[in-house]
This record gives sequence, structure tokens and C-alpha cells, in this order.
Amino acid sequence: MSTSMATPAPQGVALELHQVGKVYAQEPDWIARMLRRLGVVVQDYRLVAVHDVNLQIAPGEMLGLVGESGCGKSTLGRIVSGLRAPSSGAVHYKGVRVDAAGTRLPARERLKIQMVFQDPMASLNPRRRVGELIAEGAVYHGLWTRSEAAQRVADLLVEVGLDPSHARRYPHQFSGGQRQRIAIAQALSVNPDVLVCDEPVAALDVSIQAQVLNLLMELRRRRNLTCLFISHDLAVIRHLCDRVAVMYLGRIVEIAPARSIFDDARHPYTRALLGEILRIDGGRRQFTPIQGELPSPLHPPGGCAFHPRCVKASDVCRIEAPPLRAHDGARAVACHHPG
Repeated sequence: MSTSMATPAPQGVALELHQVGKVYAQEPDWIARMLRRLGVVVQDYRLVAVHDVNLQIAPGEMLGLVGESGCGKSTLGRIVSGLRAPSSGAVHYKGVRVDAAGTRLPARERLKIQMVFQDPMASLNPRRRVGELIAEGAVYHGLWTRSEAAQRVADLLVEVGLDPSHARRYPHQFSGGQRQRIAIAQALSVNPDVLVCDEPVAALDVSIQAQVLNLLMELRRRRNLTCLFISHDLAVIRHLCDRVAVMYLGRIVEIAPARSIFDDARHPYTRALLGEILRIDGGRRQFTPIQGELPSPLHPPGGCAFHPRCVKASDVCRIEAPPLRAHDGARAVACHHPG
């Protein structure tokens, strides 16, 4: 049993992840099966994408999830939204298990958690008109009648900053920022309580990013949405989020209020990530990259996963994986030598 823990979210718990893990195993092909019958040892390949993650998110809170590409952020987001089943652990929404591996829930309960993807062109059916895309889920699940769908779609388009006449167009007739607004309207059509946003502005121009981020902030305030916001852009995370969870090789290594993370990070990996933020001092740009390559999830290092790249690594770091422990009240750090 994992010794990991999560710091309690303020003001109760809306969404809780308990020891969530995801392992992808390669099925042996016919050659591997034949070799095994002959007594030949054939290596099994197991990729641990997410390892014993414990998180709690309060109602109305926005939790940022950051880390390098390949650390498991998107996999975790898909588990939370029910698009992937965890290999272990469970996701609970207001005390009810909602992950894809859990017991069957009424459809309306499953709709309480919705996801906004990075590429809206890939998540919107190019053969359907915008009005049909937005109304489809709500009509199918009986939240709207067909007679009221047109007005509901028009109201949602106005809410996300688009003209109601756009309901008659197709996704390819819009810009990237407009398509993302449509994807947000589609997610809101079933009246969710939780939004999982997976890099929702990464594919947009900087000026359009600001507009979509402001829209998300306004929707969160107006609808009291609980949000898991996944991003590699630390400036966006600092602007939007109440707390930040830092992920490395499938594990949460630090979680704390956003201000504490950016002002006084304790885990060496968190400090290294912050050191990669581009700064301009006296007209000269300074950049400090993290040393070494991200280890392969197929062959993770023993002990602390970050120790091959950590300047503070000691013998204990190479032998024993540190659990996520409470540190200074509202913070938790998985490090033998927290700064």
C-alpha cells in the first residue's frame, strides 16, 4: 500500500483521487508466446503512466497540474473525466465513485465531469453543424427537449462570446479561438460541475489565449465550476489557479497554493521548472535548462525518479522513493531533502 498522501483541499472536497494508477502493458504477440512455450525468457513491457496519485479538489477551486511532456498529465485528466479506466485506485465526485472502472452510474451523474481538449478541431465533428454539436449531448440525455434546443444553443453561444447565428456553420468555418469557445459551450451544455481542461489554449495565438483564459475564469466564477487545469505554461497556471500540483514521471512530487509554489518551491524539480521560465533582466534573457533527459517510463530509475537529474541527490535518493508528505501546513512534497 502506498504511503502517499494529499494535502486537504480547503472548504471541503468535490473531487477526490485515491491512489490512482495507470499501467499500459504490451500484449505478447504470437512469436513471444511461441518462444515462451519453448522456455525462452521474453521481456514484458509495462509503462507506468500514473503512479498512486492522491488529490483533493475543493468545490469551485481551480487546481493546476504541471510537468514536462510525457509525465502523465493528460492520462490523469482522461482518468478523471472517465475516458480512461484506472488500473488501480478510484476517482470520487462528492463521495460517489465516477471513474470508468467503477460501478455503473446514472448517465446524469457521469455528465457532471466534462473535458475540454487541446485541439478543438480534433474534438469537433467536422460533418456536423455547430448547433447540432452543442445540443447533441443534452438532447440525447434528456436534459433538453428538441423544441428548446435551438434557444439553449443560442444562449450558450452568447455565454461563450459568439453570435447565435454561428449555430448554422461548420467547425472549419471558424478560427482556432472560436472553435475552442464552441468546444467549451459543448462541454457546458450538460451543466457540469467539474471541467478538466487539457492544455486548452496551447494551440492558440497568444492574444487569443488571453481571451479564452478570461472566458474560463468568468465561467468558473459565474457557474462555480471546479476545474482541473492541465498545462505546461507556468505563467498561465500562476494567473489562473488556486493551487498547483507538480507531476514527474507519473507521480505528484509537490502540491501547494499557487503563490507558495512560485515564491518558495521546495522540490528540486519544481525549482528547476520555475528556472526554465524565460526572464528578462537588464535587457538580457536568462535561461536555465534542467540537466539530463526525462527517464523512460518503461525503465524508470530506482528510488526517487528525479535523482539522476537532481543536484541534491544523495545515497538515500537512489535507494528509497520518497512519499508525498505534508510540509508546512498547506504543502506536500515528495523529497528526502526539501528546500
